[in-house]
Amino acid sequence: MKAFITILVLVIPNLLFGQARGVKLFQSLDNVYTTSELTAIQGKIRLEEKYTEYLNLGIEKKVWLIYKGNRKVANKTRLLTLSHRNQIFYQEFFNSKNSTKIHTRVENNILFKLNKIVLKELGSNIDFEHLTRGDEKNTFGYRCYVSASMPYDGEKMLKLVNEENQIELINWLKSIDPVKQVYAYLGFKLLQSRNKNTLPSDIENILTLLEMSETSIFTCHGCT
Repeated sequence: MKAFITILVLVIPNLLFGQARGVKLFQSLDNVYTTSELTAIQGKIRLEEKYTEYLNLGIEKKVWLIYKGNRKVANKTRLLTLSHRNQIFYQEFFNSKNSTKIHTRVENNILFKLNKIVLKELGSNIDFEHLTRGDEKNTFGYRCYVSASMPYDGEKMLKLVNEENQIELINWLKSIDPVKQVYAYLGFKLLQSRNKNTLPSDIENILTLLEMSETSIFTCHGCT
């Protein structure tokens, strides 16, 4: 018991110190409202853009590496931002290993304006839960890797199709992420070919809009 108490005495202050450092990091970046400001930060905390994805409505999704001096603050902690015309309306720290959210911030004024557009065009609101989190861009492809497997969202789409989970496929179809929309499009086409069912008119309308879309997405292909 004495040894156990000694371990607690040694470990708990380190845990609390680590949490305090995390809170300070979040608070310091919670006061930044544009992607230009994030790029310009060169103090104790420095951010390096890992990649950018271009979503619907002119929204930019960026994932950032976080450094303190020349060292990463945490090996798997990343900053994700959604911005419109350089204005950040959603900011999230997440663990890139398991995609777990750590800390979030929402600018409701900008989000409200964007939601009005999404509601008019797709009949939905922006859903942050449908964001793909990781160290790689969200990618559309069929046989992308050595094992001829699909990217994560592709495998998930096939699971939704096998479960005939049209509700979640509809959510994807109304996503601000064009890659998720394309996977949902493919999912509904697979369901149609399997069940020979007619889709509701509102879903057919969105599928038609996607067919006419000129939005560019990141794609992959590989060996079989």
